[in-house]
Amino acid sequence: LKVLHAISRGIKIVTAEWVLRSFEARRWLPTEPYIALQPSPVPGRQLDGARFFLGPSLAKFSEKQLRDLVHVAGGVPTAQARAQYVVGTNRKLEGQERVTEEAIISQILGETDELERVPPSQPPPGAAAAETQEEGDGESDSEEF
Repeated sequence: LKVLHAISRGIKIVTAEWVLRSFEARRWLPTEPYIALQPSPVPGRQLDGARFFLGPSLAKFSEKQLRDLVHVAGGVPTAQARAQYVVGTNRKLEGQERVTEEAIISQILGETDELERVPPSQPPPGAAAAETQEEGDGESDSEEF
């Protein structure tokens, strides 16, 4: 999650070797030969003002984590009535598209030019887990990363 935030902000991700070589040299070395992941060429604008409704069935992140990530990447977390895209829910209003958390990540990493939409018949990845948790005692067995 921290790596995605850094990429979204245009911060270079360097290898551990850069730290070791800099320590050996007793000065900070140029980072270019040690870049592990390229920063975004458009920091803070990967999602370019797109409006997202974050539903209850998120699979990879908590609602707060995804809200923060969307915001850092230039998207706007919003109420469903104002959203262009919905994540983590089967419910969408006319004119809205369903997308996955993975599609948002791919957009932030620059792997795609536009958000990949979810086919209408496919449930959100966390839907089954959310339904099971609602039926149980409210505790989740999944670990947050």
